[in-house]
Amino acid sequence: MNLSLLLWGIPQAMRAAARVYPAYADRLKERNLVAQFRLRDRPEGRWIQLDGGKVRTGKGLHQRPDLTIHFKNREIAEGFLTPPFD
Repeated sequence: MNLSLLLWGIPQAMRAAARVYPAYADRLKERNLVAQFRLRDRPEGRWIQLDGGKVRTGKGLHQRPDLTIHFKNREIAEGFLTPPFD
């Protein structure tokens, strides 16, 4: 799968899950943070912000993320983030 699509889909899935599962929506309200996914070999990525249960996202690198998940390259990131298909 395309990495851009995978990274775009994560916050979409989080929002959908929060609408369907009230307990999950409550858990999202417990933390306020910015998480960032990025590649080590390229200056590209995507950030996801949790703020009072709201999920915001943006393309590119955030200036002050609370946590960053680095992937060595695009191939590893796509393999890790792609759900298993049975």
